[in-house]
Amino acid sequence: MKNNLLRKSVSVLLCVALLLGCGGLVGYAADVSWEQYWDDYVSDGSALYMSPGSSETSRGFSWFSPADSGKCFVEISPNSDMMDSLIFYGKSVITPQKDKRNRVTVTGLSLNAEYYYRYGNGDVRSETYSFSTLPSNDFSAFYTTDIHIAESSSDEFSIRDRSYNLDRTLSAAFEKNDDISLILSGGDQASNGLRSEYVGLVASPYFTKIPFATTIGNHDRKAPTYRYFKNVPNENDKYITSSYIGSDYWFVKGDVLFFMLDTNNTSAEDHRNLIKRAVALNPDVKWRVAVFHHDLYGGRIESRESDNRLMRKILTPIFDEFKLDLVLMGHSHYYTISNVIFDDKTVLETAELDEVTNPEGTVYMVSGSINNPRADNDGVVPPLGENAGKSYLTMEKIYNIIDFTENSISIHSYTVESGEEFESFTITKTTKNGGHPDSKPGFMDVVLRYISVIAGFFNNIGRTLDYLQTYIFG
Repeated sequence: MKNNLLRKSVSVLLCVALLLGCGGLVGYAADVSWEQYWDDYVSDGSALYMSPGSSETSRGFSWFSPADSGKCFVEISPNSDMMDSLIFYGKSVITPQKDKRNRVTVTGLSLNAEYYYRYGNGDVRSETYSFSTLPSNDFSAFYTTDIHIAESSSDEFSIRDRSYNLDRTLSAAFEKNDDISLILSGGDQASNGLRSEYVGLVASPYFTKIPFATTIGNHDRKAPTYRYFKNVPNENDKYITSSYIGSDYWFVKGDVLFFMLDTNNTSAEDHRNLIKRAVALNPDVKWRVAVFHHDLYGGRIESRESDNRLMRKILTPIFDEFKLDLVLMGHSHYYTISNVIFDDKTVLETAELDEVTNPEGTVYMVSGSINNPRADNDGVVPPLGENAGKSYLTMEKIYNIIDFTENSISIHSYTVESGEEFESFTITKTTKNGGHPDSKPGFMDVVLRYISVIAGFFNNIGRTLDYLQTYIFG
């Protein structure tokens, strides 16, 4: 393991140096570099990535190791020579492949500081990596969805190439804004939920230094792998129902409270309980942002509208109740920014606006995919949802940089191929609640919420039986 970790670290340094040297442009030298890096990365097999902690003063780490490896730990220091280091121990779980997935959480970090760390098991340590904490509440995040790292029987390099596309997209984003300190994904990180796909997901060196927060998409739920792969803070362990592979969680970064929701679980009561607890623990945090997979207001795919209509009925009363500012979604692969929505209705149209101040409701944003973009179907433009505001229909791949400040959230959207910004939209608040009206769920909202619990229970029974059939008895 030690030699593999050394090879990985040398390759990471070589790859980063070459990428910086070629100015982030994709060329033959970069391709060869990625191929060399990829071979060493897969051979190592640890698939390390860093996740956010409960707040900026903590971080999570997750990696694979052999079944006979020792107790997992992360050693962390403010010094590059690792002097004055502290060691944090964690827990390991046995995977279906009979090796270990290790999870360690580091706490007690200072703001505006650089840290160096090594991870390992027993007496084995990796080479040294580094990350920084925020100097203030202002920060930027990279947001994408439907990454779809995919294993393919017809293309042996599919995972490697899609992983490379993610790395190149991250590199392009950092060239535009080197203050990005969070990577957000709205689900469907993997197409088939396979371990090889999740290993490819975090191949980029960016995932060792920038926290990566994911949500569960319908494709992630195809297999139980995500359950072992993730290391998330404040995961809901008081659920009534949840997906077999995980549940909702929350964290705070800067002055933003993030709710990472698993909308494969139809139980709105579970989602509300998680949001309620998080808000109670963080009453003074100004901004509230939810991230989940399913597209509520974009429209475009008519066959999904019945499901979307149900989700809107059970989820939006919760978002109104707790005054959410922004909801980030995916699933449809079509880019939209909704009108300002309250009580499941448009209260302000946004199609001609670049900014809203103290909006009297929530804005819902869907990003396009960076690996599986969609456009029209044989010249037929799919219809927008009636509450969709801004939209962008293209076969180009899309990513977003979101700037969070004391008084605003600004979304900047780019196409991967051109590198050009095609849309920007800003939400401004002059007070903590902005223009959000007070709202309490009505009688029918509560009834639907409890019906959704029953639906979630039966849905999970079906999914569990599928897992048992495929992975235990298959």
